[in-house]
Amino acid sequence: MLDGSLGWVHNTNYAGFKRIDTPVGTLNNPKGNRDSKGLVKYDGSILKGFDNFSGADQHEIVEDGRLILTISNSDSGWLESMSPSQSLIKAYFNGWKYTGDGTNHSWVSIVDGTTAPAQQTTAFVANPANKPNGYQNYFLTYQLAKPVIEVEGIDFPYVEGDLAISGNAQIEVTSGFDVTTDPETGKKVYTMWTDRSGTANLTEVKATYKRSMMSSLGGVVTDLAGAKTDIGILFGLTAELLRAFKGLEGA
Repeated sequence: MLDGSLGWVHNTNYAGFKRIDTPVGTLNNPKGNRDSKGLVKYDGSILKGFDNFSGADQHEIVEDGRLILTISNSDSGWLESMSPSQSLIKAYFNGWKYTGDGTNHSWVSIVDGTTAPAQQTTAFVANPANKPNGYQNYFLTYQLAKPVIEVEGIDFPYVEGDLAISGNAQIEVTSGFDVTTDPETGKKVYTMWTDRSGTANLTEVKATYKRSMMSSLGGVVTDLAGAKTDIGILFGLTAELLRAFKGLEGA
């Protein structure tokens, strides 16, 4: 999420738009590759990658941890001759469009173009806590230059969930349990795994087990094998693996 909490700085004025940067080290361990990132604007549009800064709504990630992007004056409300201060840039990323004359400052909501902030002061609109109703922040996703291992647990009794994964990643399920329903009482029965684990890549699924595996896992393998690794994938991986393991003989 990109908002007024970042240390934005003005870089260059162009005809009709401005280049804005974040300081070195803003992004943690970025890969700095054009195909390893994506930036969504407040209106849901996807910004283009760097094209020699030939226009607004372009962005680039630099390996030193900087994010560079261009903003049109019509979006921000900044005057052509203005070199916006850090506070004025923060106000924009908090959802406020500039309506001042460069000396006397004022703003309206980017969402509807009419709603004024509770206080027409730079300090108020630059504060990330003071965003207009309905404003959606810029949102950035990027691939890390070096993979990071994260250990996550799902607390009992939660047995299913969604994982949002973009790019190359691997998921390993090291423990879990099957959930069945007792036909006589109708109550759920939880059976802990004692001899099974699973590892899932975006393009394949692998599993280790002591019993033969039924074809219930085949659908998951087929689905993941057809997925492109450079596109964000949202799927209930935990739920799929649990259902797959339920198909094991004797489970």
